[in-house]
Amino acid sequence: MKPLLSMFCLLFACGSFAFSQDDRLVVKKDPSDPKRMICELKYATFKVPEGWQPNRSEGKTQCILTKSSDKPGSSSPMIMIDVGKPSAPSAKELASSFAKMWGGKALDKTLKMDGEDGYIITIPPTEKKLQPTNAIVVIKDSRVFMLIGGAKSDEKLDKVLDQLAADWHWK
Repeated sequence: MKPLLSMFCLLFACGSFAFSQDDRLVVKKDPSDPKRMICELKYATFKVPEGWQPNRSEGKTQCILTKSSDKPGSSSPMIMIDVGKPSAPSAKELASSFAKMWGGKALDKTLKMDGEDGYIITIPPTEKKLQPTNAIVVIKDSRVFMLIGGAKSDEKLDKVLDQLAADWHWK
């Protein structure tokens, strides 16, 4: 009985994070794929990659994605979606600046996020602490959007970020 009660509490706690609603983040089940959710931000919508769950955040971070299998509060791999005013005139310059700050590299290769160029950043691991490992930077309508993957290890989140960018749609 005790393990069942613990599992119910954990499920309730995870569910309350994933399906919380506010004006910054609305989460719905994907009608075409019951294993995934659709998130709606003020400026865009995106499908949550399979095996991940959305969590509300504050400040410039609009949403934090964590692995569905992780316990709340763990410092395992995560993806942050930040929105703000650009501090440089182009996404390429912002990507270079962010990469430099973390000892990484902004690649010449770009990817499309619903028609906009996204600049890709890779960051090598330096310590066993939670830090960015990959990122995508896009400017749309005078706002910078940063999808930042972070992990404690050298785990790269490029495939998850690529999927997130492919499922991204501007409002």
